[in-house]
Amino acid sequence: MAYWTALDHVLRYQLGWTFPAQGLARWLDEGSPDDVLPLALVRHVWLGDGAVPRYMAWRAQTGADHLPSAWMDQTVETAYELKKEGEPVGPWGLHLEEFGKHVLAPSEEQPPKLTWLHPFEPPAPTQRPRLVGDSEPVLLFRGGLETGWYRALEYAPASAVRVVSEEYGLVGRFHRSPASGRWHTAPEEVHRWGVRPS
Repeated sequence: MAYWTALDHVLRYQLGWTFPAQGLARWLDEGSPDDVLPLALVRHVWLGDGAVPRYMAWRAQTGADHLPSAWMDQTVETAYELKKEGEPVGPWGLHLEEFGKHVLAPSEEQPPKLTWLHPFEPPAPTQRPRLVGDSEPVLLFRGGLETGWYRALEYAPASAVRVVSEEYGLVGRFHRSPASGRWHTAPEEVHRWGVRPS
């Protein structure tokens, strides 16, 4: 379950892709470069395991994604064997069926613990810290990724923010796409690969 959730998180929230299978198809067409950190992780973990075609097939076959016709023909051929020895658990009929709603909205069982912070200038030895006016705000969240931190970016006081987990550290430096309005950590061109059906 964590294997597929991590892939979905990287594609949908680090890259900001609303159509992850489409974005992956474009990335593969480009030769699957690993010069963008989230895609380097995808290449070395999920592509290396052979899981990317199964994820793409699951997204396309459940109607949640759009693929160019050449890729659609390939995904029809992709079969997923739920209980095959050595296969990772997922994604058909399992945790990812809600397409990341656990990240978009806070859990109903506990209130979200989100705080907007602003960086401070380091103080001189005899002074108190001063707020830096033109620096990026920081969204600090406590708990796991289900705190609703991605949705909180809608209220960001700037077009670029750092997201930090109190427990895990830096999640990333996010910026809002002028084209899609979605938040992501990738270069804008890479973000656009997975946001509109081609």
